[in-house]
Amino acid sequence: MSTRAAIAKPNGDGWIGRYHHFDGYPSGLGATLWSAYHEHFRGDIKAMRAYLIDSPEASAGWSSINDRDLSQPAMWEGKGNGPLSYFVRGEAPSDPHQCSCPSPESKCDPLFIEWAYVLADHSLIIFSAIQGKGPEGYEHRLVGQIPWDAPEPNWEKFEREG
Repeated sequence: MSTRAAIAKPNGDGWIGRYHHFDGYPSGLGATLWSAYHEHFRGDIKAMRAYLIDSPEASAGWSSINDRDLSQPAMWEGKGNGPLSYFVRGEAPSDPHQCSCPSPESKCDPLFIEWAYVLADHSLIIFSAIQGKGPEGYEHRLVGQIPWDAPEPNWEKFEREG
């Protein structure tokens, strides 16, 4: 079973981003994003957002970037170790793989997007879907904001609190 997430950037009072299908929990995708910022992108948040959210490879969403080599070309199936993108499979870029919050028209329903990671200029902001007043009785709740220059957090702590 997948743990669905969004990789997002700030957008007004909310966020806008791309769908990520597998292992979206903090010790999976959260740790991957942390590592990508510090290692692959070397602290260049604009380059990180450009690739993971705005690039053609991201336009149809990600199957997974976890345990993948972001310096390799994106691909659909396992020949190589690049990030797994839905676009490379041949699907046309489409809005259903773009999500934003708050926006009832987007594919951001907390029943669908269990975790959201907002790549802010100075921090990684983490949201979790919890029971609340939103559509279908769920909403996204802030569970953490980790400055990029802080020590790497205990990712399991967010899973327990989310």
